Amino acid sequence: MLLKKRVEAGVLIYALLMAAIFVLLLEFYLDRVVASHRQVQALKNNSQSYLIAQIVEKEKTDSSGKVIFNQGEASYQRNGSNLTVIVKMTDGSDYTYDFARTDSASRSDKKKNGKSKPSASTDDKTKNSNLDESSNAESEVSR
Repeated sequence: MLLKKRVEAGVLIYALLMAAIFVLLLEFYLDRVVASHRQVQALKNNSQSYLIAQIVEKEKTDSSGKVIFNQGEASYQRNGSNLTVIVKMTDGSDYTYDFARTDSASRSDKKKNGKSKPSASTDDKTKNSNLDESSNAESEVSR
């Protein structure tokens, strides 16, 4: 009956070629999906570790220590005005972040000690910003 009919070689080769192309496209698609998933997972871990490091930076004023979170643990060490935070995630990845002390942090320390300098008035700031804007506009016009 149907199975006993002779199939020509060209049709069989064409069917095999189409199946091979389909398999290659499917394999390429699955590889991209897996790579995309790995990239999203890596970005998620990186974001979580940076958030942990920021929390440690904001909260801890000791010279060194360790803080344990649900997603990992962070050890930190303060060297002068720099803070180094090493975050070890539960999946085994390690991230290192270096935070430098900013001017606002040093200003708040000075305010706590009572040695803060008076800041410029708002009128001076608006005059300076207006001067900066006008000089930027003049430099763009001259170009």
